Amino acid sequence: MHFSSATGSTSTASWRRRPFASLLLLCGALAGSTCACAGAQAQPAAAPGKAVKAAPKPPRDPAKALEQGKDLLVKSKYPEAEANLRAALVGKQKAEAETRLAELLLITGRYDDAVSTAKSAAKSKQFKAEASTIAAKALRAEGKLDEALDWLAKVEKDPDARAARLLQGEILLEKGDRRAAESPLMTLIEDYNSDKINDTDATGLAMVGRAAHLLRSPQDANDAFNEAERAKAGDIQTLLWRAELFLEKYDPGHAEEVIKE
Repeated sequence: MHFSSATGSTSTASWRRRPFASLLLLCGALAGSTCACAGAQAQPAAAPGKAVKAAPKPPRDPAKALEQGKDLLVKSKYPEAEANLRAALVGKQKAEAETRLAELLLITGRYDDAVSTAKSAAKSKQFKAEASTIAAKALRAEGKLDEALDWLAKVEKDPDARAARLLQGEILLEKGDRRAAESPLMTLIEDYNSDKINDTDATGLAMVGRAAHLLRSPQDANDAFNEAERAKAGDIQTLLWRAELFLEKYDPGHAEEVIKE
């Protein structure tokens, strides 16, 4: 299968494991910004007069505090997670703790703190790509799109920085630069074609689906999301991206089903 690019060049890449529809033919139809996901609902306040159990103190061992903080972050227990992650900001696990703390600060809307924490974490080669992506997300949330792109440019050549390149494409679309957005988004498609993203890589497959959606290839996007869900059922990010795809394609029934999952 051949894909004709928006500039007229031809690539011999194909969707080798499960052929998708021709993608680059649609690249000229790249659309602008993407939908924002709905925020989490506020939790009800505790009943008046009811004693609130104090959260346990973080472990003294920073490594244990990090693992506990990561687990609490996944469970959306943000105050407890933050206490544990801050207790882990020493020693060999410092960069990972900073990266997870930056993620928490982003989730809880403390964007300036997220950027400064991510900046420190990005000094570590191991966490540079992820921390830079978190910083870019925080800057994007503040409307600082050019600054966000500057952060992403620092890691765009890293083969494993797929999340950074996906975000780069989203922001370029948001800025109305359709042609520039094609390049970073297509790197995810190329990784899929070359089997760098395999059948068990749920995160990678979900990003391929998102990239295909942004490249205006909804059937390819849906196929990739199917694969992602086979690799890992119930992943929140995959479901949100898929729901956005259905909403954009005027299929609210399927979107509602996905949200309920």
